[in-house]
Amino acid sequence: MEEKEFDLDVLSEILDMKLPNSYLLKYYHDLKNRVIWINEDVSDDLMYEIIHYILRWNREDRNIDDIDRKPIYLMFNSPGGNIDAQAAICSAIELSKTPVIGVAIGMVASAASLIFLSCHCRLALKSSYLILHKGSAALSGDFDNIMNSINDYKKEVEKMVGHIVDHSKLTREEVMEHISKDWYMRMEEAVEKGLVDEVITDIIALL
Repeated sequence: MEEKEFDLDVLSEILDMKLPNSYLLKYYHDLKNRVIWINEDVSDDLMYEIIHYILRWNREDRNIDDIDRKPIYLMFNSPGGNIDAQAAICSAIELSKTPVIGVAIGMVASAASLIFLSCHCRLALKSSYLILHKGSAALSGDFDNIMNSINDYKKEVEKMVGHIVDHSKLTREEVMEHISKDWYMRMEEAVEKGLVDEVITDIIALL
């Protein structure tokens, strides 16, 4: 029987074949289940991604009763970030008829905490925590530009305070008293103050 010769180029290609990127596999698996991880700074890129999928899944659910829609899960472990991107994400969540469930996995700070508060249902691991603060103003330029920045910053702080009050049991006075510095809020207090609906006690809630 004649022995067949292997094409060395083909053999080399076979040996060089790589498995699919594990990160991408997990990413697309999560998207299939309507899960988005907010485990980085809140940025314009993250804003585009979250709003894109909120719109896409609402479009898919257009003819489904609100109560029967498959929820969207936002998984949080973020130090915060861009306040403008945060505001846009919050608006999209609040407009979504498909329910958006926020899950605090670790630290949920600054801009990320405001996005978390906008979610229709807010769950958390008992080890997670929130950090609320009023951030800082970027001041540069001449006197008029600095004054404009200060006035705009005051308006943003007022909006942020109103957002926290509207999505919790906190009073405006309580918020103003604490947010001049980093306000760490562990889960017992977060549930008591209405920032978290429920601490997760069953792994099923994460599946």
